[in-house]
Amino acid sequence: MKKLLLSITAILAVTFTNAQHIYIASDSAEFAAWTPYDIDGDGNDWTVQDLTGGTQALSPQGWMLMSESYINGVGPLTPDNLMISPAIDCSANSSVFLTWGAGSNESTASTYYEEYYSVYVVNNPATLLSGTYPPAIYEGVLPAGAMMDWKSIDISTVAANQASVYIVFSHHNCTDEFQLYVDGIQLTSGVLGLEEATVEASAYPNPANSILNIETTGAANTVSIISMDGKVVSTTTMSGLTGSVDVSNLTEGVYFYEVAADNGAIIRNTFVKK
Repeated sequence: MKKLLLSITAILAVTFTNAQHIYIASDSAEFAAWTPYDIDGDGNDWTVQDLTGGTQALSPQGWMLMSESYINGVGPLTPDNLMISPAIDCSANSSVFLTWGAGSNESTASTYYEEYYSVYVVNNPATLLSGTYPPAIYEGVLPAGAMMDWKSIDISTVAANQASVYIVFSHHNCTDEFQLYVDGIQLTSGVLGLEEATVEASAYPNPANSILNIETTGAANTVSIISMDGKVVSTTTMSGLTGSVDVSNLTEGVYFYEVAADNGAIIRNTFVKK
């Protein structure tokens, strides 16, 4: 059967609470350093996809990792695909948290969103490739469609003070759904609170051409525009619950807008400059 993609805008919210970044993967260059493995040998594997400018639910998020359990014109797949990060040095960190988002463009109503995946943290990926899997730090099915489901997990017991840490995403245990997307992979020395801020922020229009309007559910001080490589492009003062940022001079692409709330919360979301 032909799969149809839902056209809605997805807003992602990540709240940073005293977290120092160790590693981040969210764009094409960073994802290019990851290595896919087609364990089931069906010729279909993890790929890196640019969703910028599309009409799908996850399109505003730009570059993502993607693995399929159905291909139009081919039919249902039963994936067993691994995507392994480069070695990450956590030797200077006594605590390590892993954060990521996973989602599907399919709507919940379609029932084709139920991609199943596991996440592993290892010091030597050769053990996985030989068929020996440690306990997963996360394993489950996507809870809903047309959205990103964010997770933040303390992996200190396997990653703290380790010189070589590998993050592994496994797409498996499902068939005849559609596509699993993963993005915003981060290792930090402190926890990232996800969808838990007492203040939430949204932006419109998204994509934006000249002016990006910010609205918050609580008083905020400033909003900063940050490029995907972490550089602060601009900082604008907020007025209570609203703010407007001139983004007309930005190059087309995906950016973060980071709101500093009066209560100390930092809310970082993404938007697309067109």
